[in-house]
Amino acid sequence: DAHLYDAQSTEVSVDSSAEVAAQEFEQARGLRLFALYLAAGGALCMRQTVWRRLVAILHPDKGGSVSVFQQVNDYKRRVDAGEEVVLPKPPTAGFPPDQAVDDMVLRIQSELDGRAATDA
Repeated sequence: DAHLYDAQSTEVSVDSSAEVAAQEFEQARGLRLFALYLAAGGALCMRQTVWRRLVAILHPDKGGSVSVFQQVNDYKRRVDAGEEVVLPKPPTAGFPPDQAVDDMVLRIQSELDGRAATDA
């Protein structure tokens, strides 16, 4: 890690580029998954079911990032309170494939689509 020193010679840690890239990857992953929560609303509200699945991936006790989970949890709180939440567009360039998330997104989206077709 790179370090900087302030005027009083106190060491201040600076994130390395690898740490920043990992944080950006986790952020993009969290936003992509939270978009499923938003899609699960409406007349066929399946948000509670989707939220439980997202927590299984995003929660820090399950290996997720604390800051990303806090951010996503804040979005959830705001949506549940009736606020309109506009998610930032997650960066996509330069990230490795995330097969676990890809599979979950496809599985949940398929369930949401199937539920909508059944109830229509």
